[in-house]
Amino acid sequence: MLLLLWKSMMRRFIVLILISASLLACNSQPKKADGTPLRISDVKAKPEVYKGKSIRWAGNIVSVVNYSTNTVIEVLGKRLDAFGNANDAGVEQGRFYAVFPGFKDPAQYAKGRLLLVEGSIRGVKTGKIGAHRYVYPEVLVKSHKLSDHRWPYGNYGPAWHWGIGWGWGRHGGHGGHIGVGWGY
Repeated sequence: MLLLLWKSMMRRFIVLILISASLLACNSQPKKADGTPLRISDVKAKPEVYKGKSIRWAGNIVSVVNYSTNTVIEVLGKRLDAFGNANDAGVEQGRFYAVFPGFKDPAQYAKGRLLLVEGSIRGVKTGKIGAHRYVYPEVLVKSHKLSDHRWPYGNYGPAWHWGIGWGWGRHGGHGGHIGVGWGY
């Protein structure tokens, strides 16, 4: 009986690994010709080369400015995690403008919130940070995801549990664990 349970768990684990690998292979994070991720600094250096290219960038909202036909959100860029998602703990990459059609409420898109955008490079625009002149890549946003909290597991990833036993700890808000099987 225990052997059948073990085989069943192993089959589920293998299927989970295969699904995860296929999802990682489909990561839509844009790459340069040499296979490295397309960074904000790359677009700032050669905007004409990347104009119209699809992009997926993320970062913390710095400011929101509404115009009559669109909204421009200034974002402090962060590196994406291995899954192509916003990573608040990531290293700053510079700033960019996310250009949305229509109105975006500054209360909803508040300073400091994480914003993940997918769209295309429109070019660059010169602006200022204080008295300093700064070149911002502009992204025409096609889709986005807004978040106001960090990844619940910190920088270490989820705490996976396998086997039989009992334990106590802070794992994404869960309390103690008793039982057989796998999960998080």
